[in-house]
Amino acid sequence: MASLREDKLRMDDMQTSYDEDIGSYCSLGGGADRSDSPPVPGGGVRIHGGPGGAGMEQEKRIRREIANSNERRRMQSINAGFQSLRTLLPHHEGEKLSKAAILQQTAEYIYQLEQEKTRLLSQNCQL
Repeated sequence: MASLREDKLRMDDMQTSYDEDIGSYCSLGGGADRSDSPPVPGGGVRIHGGPGGAGMEQEKRIRREIANSNERRRMQSINAGFQSLRTLLPHHEGEKLSKAAILQQTAEYIYQLEQEKTRLLSQNCQL
């Protein structure tokens, strides 16, 4: 179980990361980098003045853009992992494999390699 201090450090890191993401998006739109933007509870910066209206819509849009960017990055990472697995499989030239097929064939290939390893170790002991 994490200590209170570790939890606090993690929360600080998350806030810093969030602030950096928001800052990069806000600088594109010319919003939050202004020194006259009032602070928001939690350490962020309010995009526009009032408690509602266009500023809230802008903030929602920015949050959505950040979430979309994070999801895109996550999917790219997953796809890169599948591509790495595919390159490790015995090749079937020109064969298009689904992600499910890549996982199934990878599991089968690992099983075959384990069987081969066991056979070779047994053979080695007999020498």
